[in-house]
Amino acid sequence: METEFQLGGQANQEGTERVDVVVVSGRGERALELRLMGWGQGLGWYVQKSIRLDRRQAAALRELLGVAGALVPSPRRAGRSASRAGQSAAQGDAGIAGNVVPLMERRAG
Repeated sequence: METEFQLGGQANQEGTERVDVVVVSGRGERALELRLMGWGQGLGWYVQKSIRLDRRQAAALRELLGVAGALVPSPRRAGRSASRAGQSAAQGDAGIAGNVVPLMERRAG
């Protein structure tokens, strides 16, 4: 029998997909599983795809993500300049800002 422990996850900006990281244990082995989750109205979160990594693959992914982290700006750094731009735009529309409901963009795929 397999047991699972969810380490964490992160939703995309639109809140329609999420990546979860899960440790799966069973038969004396332990693996890391990456799951792409989708959101379905009335369903909640469901697994779209999963990738199971053994120890060697998980170690290689950890190293690659470390390199990628140096090349791709983190959301905190990128979000600061975007939030400043959003603040200046919102200041111009301050009178209607409280009456706007954000809608999610749907993409044909």
